[in-house]
Amino acid sequence: ARPPWGSSKVAEPHLLVSVKCIPHAQALRAATTHRHDFLNAYVGELGQVIDMDVIRAAKVRMGVDPLGGAGVHYWRPIAERYRLDLTVIRETVVSSRLIDRLTARLGRRLVEVPVGFKWFAAGLQSGALGFCGEESAGATFLRRDGSVWTTDKDGIAAALLAAEITARTGHQPGHHPDHHPGRDPGARYAALAAEFGSPVARRVQAGATARQKQQLTALTPRQISSTTLAVERIESILSHAPGNGEAIGGIKVNTANGWFAARPSGTEDLYKIYAESFTSPAHLQHILTQAQVIVDAAVSPERP
Repeated sequence: ARPPWGSSKVAEPHLLVSVKCIPHAQALRAATTHRHDFLNAYVGELGQVIDMDVIRAAKVRMGVDPLGGAGVHYWRPIAERYRLDLTVIRETVVSSRLIDRLTARLGRRLVEVPVGFKWFAAGLQSGALGFCGEESAGATFLRRDGSVWTTDKDGIAAALLAAEITARTGHQPGHHPDHHPGRDPGARYAALAAEFGSPVARRVQAGATARQKQQLTALTPRQISSTTLAVERIESILSHAPGNGEAIGGIKVNTANGWFAARPSGTEDLYKIYAESFTSPAHLQHILTQAQVIVDAAVSPERP
């Protein structure tokens, strides 16, 4: 699993003056250039990760909204190759601590690392990690036989896994999901939320200069003097990922029933605050309000 913050590095723009360039047409004719069909290679591999046969046999009807992601080009070939009843709609938050609570109940180990596939690639390669996810709907799984697969993006495998769950747990064509409580993925989530708490989350952002972003990146737990967050005792303040000790490029503050993480954007002149509450929307707003005060105190304004 991954923590709900972004890149730990802020790169300054620079020019690549020593890169040799050749025209595109000439590059295509070069003996070292080879075409590779990434789309169909990926679509073909999906059958080794998700049981498409059981989805097709159960006649699960699916509607997919790519949300503007690159996956928009993949869903139709997936539907055609595996003969799925799938309709693509509109062809143009963070990791919840619900994951932590479920992982603990299952007796599994949760590993939090900074953002980036490089941080959990070794764990996937060795088989130590069975599932990894990241903020922008990316997720990667092992193959169904337990061997290593690859990364995934835009939630394609995760969405198809939801269809497989539906197919394997009693979905009946033509019946409303409410007629089969606990079988539909949405009903399963509701059951988990009833057991572990129903989280509410939000992300806010504000403008920041390069200097202010550097200040936030360098923020340490010692710089936060508050001992409570939204009336709860602060249990931990993290500036390094507990999974591997690497810097997270920001700060994360945890209480028993909520948390916030603040980090600078790696691509824009702003910083972001993520927050989650297992208590109420009002509690979430209290967390965000206090988080803003903490970050504003750490990120001093530019001096003339």
